[in-house]
Amino acid sequence: MKGVDDALRRLDGVGHIQIDLQTNLVTITPSPRVTIDLSAVPRAIDRAGFRPGKMRLRGRGALEERSGTLLFRFRNWTTAFPWSGTKGTGTGETLTMRVDYTTTPPTLML
Repeated sequence: MKGVDDALRRLDGVGHIQIDLQTNLVTITPSPRVTIDLSAVPRAIDRAGFRPGKMRLRGRGALEERSGTLLFRFRNWTTAFPWSGTKGTGTGETLTMRVDYTTTPPTLML
């Protein structure tokens, strides 16, 4: 897992990484006020020789609408991500979301 740790540490915005070998879970805590490129995380894991699995995010933010599209913006991030869910969900509370990183940009959903 050293290879995964090294690959993820090279990504912009990564503050702290915790790898649990028992559960094969990687927890990334972003640096303050820096947006992580969510699509880069599974690519980094793949380059390290491992198959990336499901990605989940836990964070606080707000929904916004732009050109008829719902977006979710994490607090203190400049990037907003497409949101697949209802408009009344996710504003101001801490959420655990799934990430579809096969879309460009990645799509967030409950």
